[in-house]
Amino acid sequence: MKEKQIFAQLAAKCGTANLVAGGALLLGWFVLTALSIQIPFTGKLTFTFYQVLGLLNSNNLLESMDHGSRSGAGIYGLLALIALAAPFLHLLWKDKHAVLGGLVPLLFMLTVWIMVGHGIHSAFGGSAAGPESELEKQAEQEAMGAISWGFGAYLSFLASLYFAATAVKRFLHLRAADTPLPARSSQAAA
Repeated sequence: MKEKQIFAQLAAKCGTANLVAGGALLLGWFVLTALSIQIPFTGKLTFTFYQVLGLLNSNNLLESMDHGSRSGAGIYGLLALIALAAPFLHLLWKDKHAVLGGLVPLLFMLTVWIMVGHGIHSAFGGSAAGPESELEKQAEQEAMGAISWGFGAYLSFLASLYFAATAVKRFLHLRAADTPLPARSSQAAA
């Protein structure tokens, strides 16, 4: 009974949809598989989004994936916690720009996935310094073909998309409410 009261108070303050989206983001980042890699002869390696942050924190992305190491997320883990809290920033800070905190989870996820793609690309010899050989390109394509998205990636993407859309909508609404109406000219009144 006490849990229902606490949830009702939180829902009244934060909004039920925001709590559900926050729970989906937590579930998608820390529990569900976000990335899986099919390894020939040995099976499949699965990673949550938080474990992917640990891979980024390691020195060699592909080597960490290959060995299935589960290193700590480091600074990326701290940034993930900040990104989780950012959509609720407007509850503590009453500036109209605080609602834009809802954009942070989506931007964080996109940045992480770009960094993972860049890490894989650079591990296969891809760089801006020179052209890749055909063998390097083929090895990279095979590696990328072995990687697939998990349900956690899709769920957290949808939750962060919800936070981003509501943040932009709220910000535009607050901005429109602050914009004074232009004064009518005396000629238009006549």
